[in-house]
Amino acid sequence: MLEDREPTPEEKKEELRLSLNIISWEHTFENFKTVKDAMASLKAFKELADGSSWYILLNYGSNGCGKSYMCDAFSINLAKRNIRCKRWKWTELIRDFKCRLRSGIPGDYDRFFDTIRNLPYLVLDDVVMVKEEGKSNWEWAEFDDIIDYRWEKRLVTIVTTNLDITHLPPRSVSRFRDAVTSRMILNKAEDYRPKRR
Repeated sequence: MLEDREPTPEEKKEELRLSLNIISWEHTFENFKTVKDAMASLKAFKELADGSSWYILLNYGSNGCGKSYMCDAFSINLAKRNIRCKRWKWTELIRDFKCRLRSGIPGDYDRFFDTIRNLPYLVLDDVVMVKEEGKSNWEWAEFDDIIDYRWEKRLVTIVTTNLDITHLPPRSVSRFRDAVTSRMILNKAEDYRPKRR
C-alpha cells in the first residue's frame, strides 16, 4: 500500500517545470550567453517580463538562436512572482485543438479556445506552418484570431517563429508592427547549439 506523503521541494519544482512546459530551470535571463545579434531580443523579453507599456512580442529568427530559451526565461521570471505562464509549443497546441474538435464533447473546443485567448500571459513558441496559396488554412485562421483578440484586449502575448514574416497572416503582422502595443524583433544570432559544451 502506498502511503500518502507530501511531495519534496524538488518534486514540487519538477512538477511546476512540467506544468509550465519549460525545458530547464537554468534557462534564465541571467544565464543567457549573450551574443551581439541576440541582444535586441533579450532586451525585449526582459522588458515584457518586467511589465512594459507594450504587450505583444513577435521574435523571429533562424533555428537555435535562443528564442525558446528566452520564452523559458520569461516564464521563469513570472513564476518567481507567482504568475503562471506556460510556454505553449504551437504544434502541441494545434494537436490539442484538433483532439478537442474530434472529441464529440459539445463545446469542448470552444471553451478551450476561449481559455487560450483569455490567458493573462500567453507564450506561443515555434509557430511553424507554410502558407499555401489559394488554400484556406485552418491553423492560420485560428492563429490570426488569437492574435487579433489578444491585441484588442491588450493581453501579454509572445510569439516565436523561424518563419520569415511574409509567411505569417498579414493581419497578425500588422498587429505585431503596432508601434504603441507591440514589438517585432528579428533575432539575427546564429545557431548556438553546435557550439554548446
